[in-house]
Amino acid sequence: MNSTPLQEIAVFFSGIDAWRAAYHRAHLHYLAREQDGQLLIVVARLVLDVAPDAAVAAVHRAGPFQAGHIDLSAALNTIEHSVTALLSDAGLTVAGHGCLRLQASASGSIRCSEPTFRQVEGVNNVARRMAMTALGTSQEEIVGHDAHWTLRGGELPFDTLHELAQEYELNLGDGRHTRLSIEAHNAVRVFAGSAIFGDSASLGIWTAKTLDRSRLRLGYRILADDQVVQRYSVTGSALHWSEAGVAAVGRVDIPIYQGASVQCYASYDGRAYHQQWIAPAQ
Repeated sequence: MNSTPLQEIAVFFSGIDAWRAAYHRAHLHYLAREQDGQLLIVVARLVLDVAPDAAVAAVHRAGPFQAGHIDLSAALNTIEHSVTALLSDAGLTVAGHGCLRLQASASGSIRCSEPTFRQVEGVNNVARRMAMTALGTSQEEIVGHDAHWTLRGGELPFDTLHELAQEYELNLGDGRHTRLSIEAHNAVRVFAGSAIFGDSASLGIWTAKTLDRSRLRLGYRILADDQVVQRYSVTGSALHWSEAGVAAVGRVDIPIYQGASVQCYASYDGRAYHQQWIAPAQ
């Protein structure tokens, strides 16, 4: 953590530069406390994703506490400037919300983790997402000691800060530091509609239609009786493509053994970012 926040922000966006054109959504989720005309972040999360149509939650206010969900998609091409503003003394001012910023520690510093790919596990699938975290002052300094009772007395009562954070897709973590997390979701995924029917499998890749399809690859392993019986991959250029909105799906049909399962890998530029198991239909 010896690099400056600006250097780590530059590394983060350099790491996603190859597929940055795929992103159509930038949403900031936050929980903050008002102080001296600014909203000091307790926890916040900036998410970059391909799909643009996520619902935006209404602002919640209870005493000095405020939680919200901000659509920053219009500023996607310069979103790093918004991140820099959130870490500055001036903060980021957004109409309808206020001026948000991550307050530095008592020593005047904001520490940033090294940007890296993190594994996110789901049901029968694992995704790799670029992520980094900026840590500010202590949460206790911002939150104080009576936060729960303030939230309980709100027009829409919440029992704890944890409950309010979860409502806005946030996690207070260990409660030691205020923080801003930045996540760039994987822009290539195994198509959720991939399926096996008898001795045939329909497999696919889901991605943004703006990406170069010649740099995509769908890899797979066919397993029968817990043994790998075939390994193969199909380039994006060889897949059959369809488009809907900002997304595109490339498909291929393959023969498999009756009762076999398939493990698929969605790759871009020779590196996998999503894997998913496909089991026979019941």
